[in-house]
Amino acid sequence: MAGTSNMFAQERKNLILETLQQKKRVTIAELTDLLQVSGTTVRTYLTELEQQHKLLRTHGGAMWIDAGYGTEETMDARQGKDLPQKQAIARLAVQELNAKETIFLDTGTTCVQIAEELLYRKIPMTAVTNDVRVALTLQKSNVLQVVMLGGTLRNAYECTLGAGMIEEMERYYFDTALIAANGVSAEYGISTPHPETAQAKRAALKQAKRSIVVVDHTKLEKVTATKFADIHDVDEILTDPEASEQLLAQYQQQGIRIRKGE
Repeated sequence: MAGTSNMFAQERKNLILETLQQKKRVTIAELTDLLQVSGTTVRTYLTELEQQHKLLRTHGGAMWIDAGYGTEETMDARQGKDLPQKQAIARLAVQELNAKETIFLDTGTTCVQIAEELLYRKIPMTAVTNDVRVALTLQKSNVLQVVMLGGTLRNAYECTLGAGMIEEMERYYFDTALIAANGVSAEYGISTPHPETAQAKRAALKQAKRSIVVVDHTKLEKVTATKFADIHDVDEILTDPEASEQLLAQYQQQGIRIRKGE
């Protein structure tokens, strides 16, 4: 780009952020060419921007931090969003389950759709959850046994958290844990904005023979504030039909099992 060699440092940093916002990922080599400065200078800029929580450093480059990095919408705000995509994930998830299993069904709107699908399919099993809406949906069934974990209610998110909830969860072993997430990254792992929610997810994964992460395509290659698992710590990732085939192929090449619903 003409004139970048005469830019001030802050202008170059702004250009890095503009480029990242468009491309989501960028390499040091690309930035060196774009800014017409040395790789050492680019690394210094990236370090400074990471310290300001404006990007994440990766091996050989940087990754854009989504605006929702440390925040999340309430259940009411999320309930109607991307509903067909979440229903596709739910259908695929329930196909993975067998009668008489004990499952953990996490909190979140995708998990509410899984509960609706379980209700429709009438599969007899025990479902343990810390999500109020999930429990209220499943209790309509006459073939499901529902365990609602106690604890501290997280207002506006309609789930229980805290040491008491985790202590109660540890009384159970799950054949399958269905875990929601706000971000899935091959490099940075699986994450959620809220530390106590992350702690609950870690506990559920620890109690499960098999773990399945359920996320819509907008959560792929996204990072939020609190990591709760490496991507290879889970058995499978289920997503929706709009997920990029190219991205899925990249995951599969790294040994990550990921499938999308229809």
